[in-house]
Amino acid sequence: MRQWFASASLRLGHQGFIGLALLLAALLAHGALVAPRIAQRDALASRPYPAAAPAEADTGAGATEAALAEFRRTLPATASVPQWIARIRSAAIQSGLGLRSVDYRLERSADSPILRYRITLPASGSYAQVRNFIATVLAEVPALAVDDVQMKRDGDAHKGQGLDARIRLTLFIATE
Repeated sequence: MRQWFASASLRLGHQGFIGLALLLAALLAHGALVAPRIAQRDALASRPYPAAAPAEADTGAGATEAALAEFRRTLPATASVPQWIARIRSAAIQSGLGLRSVDYRLERSADSPILRYRITLPASGSYAQVRNFIATVLAEVPALAVDDVQMKRDGDAHKGQGLDARIRLTLFIATE
């Protein structure tokens, strides 16, 4: 065995031993890291999808009304609108956006118990500031939706000054 090892070391040289060591390390890494992941993937692939929940017996108007009432309870009350507007403005200022005249419009639908408070924010800032504002405001105001974001470079964009943005939001409010 020693003689074989000595003759193999003469034939392979340093580069050959390094290659063998790397090959052995690759085989060990495959056995320790890759093979368990393959087994895990195969086990997950062989599991059947969970069955869909059985439909409730009451799928009529009563269940729909109960679900709608529960949803309305999660929406802010009309009296709290100024607090939510203050949070939105605060998020814009904290994000570093420059706000101009903000447009507020309340929309009522005769057939819906939910009011929509449309907010249009013309702002200026960088792309990162606009994204930061949107992420912050969506996290802080759960009943808010982003309807539209329009951005265009302002006159100083080539100097790194930023964008002119128009952000349209909708705050959903429960009627009382």
